[in-house]
Amino acid sequence: MAWIKKPSSIAFWIMPLTVALVAFGFAHIISRVANCYGWWDWCWSRWDSGYYLEISRIGHTLRHCGIDDHYPTGSLEWCGNAGWAPLYSLLIYLLSLVTGWENEVSGIVISRACFLAFLYVNALILNVRSFAVSNWLTLFLCAICPGGIYFFSIFPISITILGISIIFFGIQTKKYFPAGIAAYGVAVSYSSSIVFLFCLGLYIALLFIVNHPWLLGKTKRPILNETKPPPLAKDVFLKVFVPGVLGLLSLYGYDLWVTGHWNAMYLIQGKYGHGLSNPLRHLAHYWQIVTSNLPSKVSWTELQNIVFFFLVLVLTYKVIKGRYGLFLLGGIYLLCMWYIPFSLGTNVSLWRSIGLLAPAFVYLHPLRPLQKLGLLIVFGVFYYFMGLLFIKSVIH
Repeated sequence: MAWIKKPSSIAFWIMPLTVALVAFGFAHIISRVANCYGWWDWCWSRWDSGYYLEISRIGHTLRHCGIDDHYPTGSLEWCGNAGWAPLYSLLIYLLSLVTGWENEVSGIVISRACFLAFLYVNALILNVRSFAVSNWLTLFLCAICPGGIYFFSIFPISITILGISIIFFGIQTKKYFPAGIAAYGVAVSYSSSIVFLFCLGLYIALLFIVNHPWLLGKTKRPILNETKPPPLAKDVFLKVFVPGVLGLLSLYGYDLWVTGHWNAMYLIQGKYGHGLSNPLRHLAHYWQIVTSNLPSKVSWTELQNIVFFFLVLVLTYKVIKGRYGLFLLGGIYLLCMWYIPFSLGTNVSLWRSIGLLAPAFVYLHPLRPLQKLGLLIVFGVFYYFMGLLFIKSVIH
């Protein structure tokens, strides 16, 4: 794999593994506090986990909702498991087929392996060559973030953030082959891939302007990175964006084949009432939930959403100001990947969406160690309470 530059430092190999073990230890402590014991069993299977496990056994399904789904007879709403992307479930099926493990065990192994790989890709982006405190803190920011409990559970969050980080690494180093493969994989791993492709499209549009300075009335192309000229818009479009779109098209084709509807994902998700609206209205609604549920732990969910509504703006500013790596794409990613889900409605699982922000945190590396430490404490507090709520839930 010539596209990977072999690291020469032992720090590269030790630090991501150590951070992953500490993060898992934190998650495991949370599960113990929530009176759930076990490394591989049902502690890590909650909410939508059942859909991914079902897909791994029978594939995608689509049907009209009925009495068993708590809908009246003759309902026109759609139910089934086609609202959830298939890649993670396919990997569960293949690993179980090869190893003989139960699907639940395979799902957890895949999630945790992808999380570890995600940290190693971040170490590549950081070009880790020493045990510097700054390197430790940046990797921990990527690992300990609200929603991080999903990194160890039966969810495709780990595989999605791994794919996005590979895309970031590929574009930053202009190694587009792995980025293109990852873009295809992200498109068939999680429904939020559409938001990611939107982010990438905005980035390509800005790159096009940068690549053609005459559009700005200038004669010299500006340099967005201190050491390297920016990527070419056409390269990112053809070698990364297009494979992502092909991934979406293959997902639609698969759904058309097995369910008869290319838009099966959207038919199912449509009943949740997702639609872009004024995020300030949602912000006010979250505040009402917080004040009416204090001091319940449930209020922490909405308090987190309020805090990150403002914190993401600060983080975006810091990423762009730091001018580190793909700071422009990182800033676009933070804004879109948070505020678009936030604008879709109060029934969106925003603590999962915060977990999806993790790939951009690597570009907070220029922050001072004390700033990163303070941010890590904030992340850790919300991680703890969100983890408790996840483990204590019984829907799986």
